[in-house]
Amino acid sequence: MADFYVLYFCLENTIRQLISGRLFEKYGPNWWNEKVPEGVRKNVKEKHDKEKDSVLAMRDDPLSYTDFGELIDVLLSNWSDFSDTIRSKKAMQQTLSQLNQIRSVIAHSGELSDDDIDRYKILIKDWFKIQM
Repeated sequence: MADFYVLYFCLENTIRQLISGRLFEKYGPNWWNEKVPEGVRKNVKEKHDKEKDSVLAMRDDPLSYTDFGELIDVLLSNWSDFSDTIRSKKAMQQTLSQLNQIRSVIAHSGELSDDDIDRYKILIKDWFKIQM
């Protein structure tokens, strides 16, 4: 499953880069406070505070604390800023939601069935297909 984790890691971080790059470009350095839904910011703050009370190194980028569901929320709440990059809100939401289900298996050290591996590969292709 390690190979699939690497794919997931790269995909999720590419989506984070898409979000942060676009929102920074359009709204400047305060994009996090202005454009990210309050619920996402609250969850990130809780995760950040929990990490602060541990021995782990602190992460600089607040998006690094988000999960797929929260990334979907950010994209949906700022759809007009991404509609020229992603061709369909519904396709984005469906694709990322399904990827999130598979991510859960991988991230929790589960093993994907052969059908789920095929589905995962197709979903990754679908993600790139819906981008313009």
